[in-house]
Amino acid sequence: MIAKNILFSFLIILLFVSCNPKQNQFFISKEHETFRHSNVSVLVLPFITKILPEDQKNKFLERKASIKKTLTNPEIELLEAYASLILSENTIAKIVTITNQQYFSEISLLKRQFTFDNGEPVEMFIPNSQIILGENKPDYIFIISDLFFNKNTQDKTHSVGIGIKAKTNFIMEGGIDYLFWDNKKMDAAAFGRLNKSMKLIGYPTKLEYITFLEDFFNIIIEKSPLQKKETNY
Repeated sequence: MIAKNILFSFLIILLFVSCNPKQNQFFISKEHETFRHSNVSVLVLPFITKILPEDQKNKFLERKASIKKTLTNPEIELLEAYASLILSENTIAKIVTITNQQYFSEISLLKRQFTFDNGEPVEMFIPNSQIILGENKPDYIFIISDLFFNKNTQDKTHSVGIGIKAKTNFIMEGGIDYLFWDNKKMDAAAFGRLNKSMKLIGYPTKLEYITFLEDFFNIIIEKSPLQKKETNY
């Protein structure tokens, strides 16, 4: 039984690393290209559907459905449960979240058009005004403007090792649009769009979703105004 479990884990790892990232796009301000901040605070906002007024929320979801970039409520809950945790594990900056519900009514978002480094335009949600939590003003606001996970069925048997065959039943494709907003200068510090796909042997599990998000956030930190946390393992 132990041998079977080890073999299964080995197959899963091989499938994870077989992911094929698509072209990613970034922007980081000149100030942060060579200098990263450590003694700063970052407020991680909930996914925008929790903040947008009902009419804007409905338009946002309708647009996502029309372009087939799906996102379920359990996926949003998973994102919100792990986003701040994964960020805190990857940067020495102070990561904070909103714990007092009254602050939600004080936050409003609007759309602004930006341009990636390659010249392609993109619309991102930004705060309408500085965000202050009681007596605290976070240095940066982290906003996820869009997120999707598409699961496609595939019936294909392929080799993952000598004499080992695995049947891939699913391909999960995902993407994220993110923004680091300078809460004091009221301007974008960094933003980006990441896309990737992952081959799975079944419907995605919670662990596979978390692995997907960790891959995203590792890249996000590298292209952010924040100092990356160094690990020895």
